[in-house]
Amino acid sequence: MTGKNVATPEEIKAILTPFISAVSLVLGNEKFAATNPAEPVLTSDLFHHMYDLYDGLEVNHLWDRRENIRKRLSHEKNGVVKEALIIPDIVVHRANTQDDNLLVVEAKRYPAVDDGDDVWKLEGMTAKGQYHYKLGVHVTLNVPGHNVTECVVYSEGASDIEATKWLRERLP
Repeated sequence: MTGKNVATPEEIKAILTPFISAVSLVLGNEKFAATNPAEPVLTSDLFHHMYDLYDGLEVNHLWDRRENIRKRLSHEKNGVVKEALIIPDIVVHRANTQDDNLLVVEAKRYPAVDDGDDVWKLEGMTAKGQYHYKLGVHVTLNVPGHNVTECVVYSEGASDIEATKWLRERLP
C-alpha cells in the first residue's frame, strides 16, 4: 500500500489510543450501565469523551457536510454500486479539507441489528476517492456488560485484520 493517507502501524496506534480511552469512559459510566441508553445517547457521549483527545483536529458528531454540501457516498460492494446521503456517527478530521481525514466511527448498542449500511459506509469512507479517511471503526458497545462485543477497523476500503486485532486486545 502506498499513498499519503495510508496509516502506518505507529499512526494506527496513535489514532486508536484516544478512541480506546473514550470507549473505556463510556463503558465505565455506572449511570449508563443501569439505564442502558439508546444509540444516539451513546454516540453523543462517545463524541463528548473524544472531543479534546485529537490535538489540532476537529471531532464532530453526526457531521453531514463536506464543505457546504451534504455528504453523499457512492461506493461499490459485491459488484453493486450504492449511492446515498450519509451521516457518520463521529468523525475526526479538519473541516473543509481532504488532507486530514483521520477517523470515522460507527457505533452500535448491544444487541445490535446492523443492516450492513455501517460497514458499507466505513468501507466507502476509508477507500481512495471521495473521503479517504485513514481509519474507520465499527464498534458495538454492551453498556450493562461494560464491554465491547464487536469491533472492526477499516482502512483502504476493507477490514484491517492487524489493526482490528490490536484494537480488540485493548478495548474492555
